[in-house]
Amino acid sequence: MNDVELGEMIRGGEFTPEELEDLASALGVDAPATEDDLEGFADALPSLDLVDDLADEARRLAEDVDGIDMDRWPYYLIDWERAGDEISSDYTCVTIGSTDYWAVDL
Repeated sequence: MNDVELGEMIRGGEFTPEELEDLASALGVDAPATEDDLEGFADALPSLDLVDDLADEARRLAEDVDGIDMDRWPYYLIDWERAGDEISSDYTCVTIGSTDYWAVDL
C-alpha cells in the first residue's frame, strides 16, 4: 500500500477499536463510541491521504512533477530513501497500531 484515503480505511474496517483510539488521539478528535459511529467519524476527519513509505512517495512526487522516466539514467541512481527523509518535514507521522503512516501537513 502506498497511498490510501483515511476515510476509506475506516469504513473498510481496517482498524481495531484500539487503533481507532490511537488515530483519534493523534488527530485530536474523539474516537467513535460504537461501530455505528464509524461512518460519522470517518466523515468528520480531514480528508487525509496516508502513505506508508516516504521513499516511494518521493519517487511518485518526482515522477508527477518532472514527468520523467525514473527507470532511465541518471534517475535510477537517485537514493530514494534519502529523498524520502528530505520530504519527511512536510509530513506528519501517525502511528496506528504498530504501523507508521505519513500524512501531508495541513
